Amino acid sequence: MNAQELLRIIDSIHREKNIEKDVVFQAIESALVSAAKKHYGETELVEVKIDRIHETSSTTGTERAWPVPG
Repeated sequence: MNAQELLRIIDSIHREKNIEKDVVFQAIESALVSAAKKHYGETELVEVKIDRIHETSSTTGTERAWPVPG
């Protein structure tokens, strides 16, 4: 999935379910934190932020960052 697809899906959820886009982004970020903790261990401090402007994501705690493919 590339960044444009993700943004279209988020927009679709926003319009069809009347859920604020920020709430959808936060849900995705939370799911990524859960996945990272499952992979790296619950004791790791992990934070995921999706940059809504530059279409990138990053984590803190594990010192990893990656672009959302576009």
